[in-house]
Amino acid sequence: MKIAVGSRNPLKIEAVRNVAARVFDGVTVEGVAVDSGVRGNPLTDAETIAGAVARARAAREKTGADLGVGLEGGITRVEGSCYTCVWCAIDDGGRVLKGGGVHVPVPDRVAAMIADEGVEMGAAMDLLTSMRDTKRKMGFEGIVTRGLVDRRGSFESVVAYALSRILSPHLYD
Repeated sequence: MKIAVGSRNPLKIEAVRNVAARVFDGVTVEGVAVDSGVRGNPLTDAETIAGAVARARAAREKTGADLGVGLEGGITRVEGSCYTCVWCAIDDGGRVLKGGGVHVPVPDRVAAMIADEGVEMGAAMDLLTSMRDTKRKMGFEGIVTRGLVDRRGSFESVVAYALSRILSPHLYD
């Protein structure tokens, strides 16, 4: 089985590889650069889902893989506060499976940088922490939880959630 991830981000590719290795035999996973069709940091769950779906479809179509996987992170408002949101879409050629979560409170100054100034989460965290390329390392989740949870782990969770219909079809059919 061949899986194409709609990104060249090594964390996203590694997350899909880690989950896929536990689910499928003889799987290969490759990352491919594709356009999400949404802004650099989506501002709603709906926009984040749209980006994940676009990545999944484009990755599958571009590579001819059995599965295309799109992972997209954004922010969303709940009860007046901003939270992160991470969504996974898996395109199997006949349907698109989705799973999401990772609702971590976003500090007001970070939310303002993203929503008002158009700064991506990774760039905002790089500026605030004086670290480099945090989105390809521990990510926002790793920074604010001081390493208890990292970005790769967040991606692994939503990939597993998206696979739930494949893993437990008897509960969905």
